[in-house]
Amino acid sequence: MSLTIQLLYGTFGGQQFRGVFTSAARWKSRSIWGSSRRAVVPLLPEGMDPRGRHHCGPHTFHGKTPVQIVERFKDPSSFPWYKVPEALRQRRFEELWQLAHRCGHKSAKQAVKLLTETPEVEQGGFERVQRLNRSQNRALRSGTPAAPVYGKGPRSIHD
Repeated sequence: MSLTIQLLYGTFGGQQFRGVFTSAARWKSRSIWGSSRRAVVPLLPEGMDPRGRHHCGPHTFHGKTPVQIVERFKDPSSFPWYKVPEALRQRRFEELWQLAHRCGHKSAKQAVKLLTETPEVEQGGFERVQRLNRSQNRALRSGTPAAPVYGKGPRSIHD
């Protein structure tokens, strides 16, 4: 058990006083998993501590505002600034990521999506690549023409 005792002597207003201060008695943890107390307390506000930045999107954007990201990684003349609210343009990317993913902030989600999109998507080069499953790939390799499907009924040999 851990107990701290402090003795205090002094004078105040011409009178002497004596005090005894003790901490709360607390048993030491004997758990093999460690104590329930935090070993290292962060000294920086949330989002500023570099140890937690691996939860905040692409590491190349860390510490930068959307304005700096667009200047460095995107084309500033064609970036749709009207989709990013003024209030979010000067906030760091980590804050935007946390707002979007932890808090579900709609404008922050849109800003993060715009900032993390690849150039091909911005230009409309591709939206989504369709992936085929195993049976679809086998059907393509077989060379037989696809049968038209109308409705949910059973297929006959005459279709």
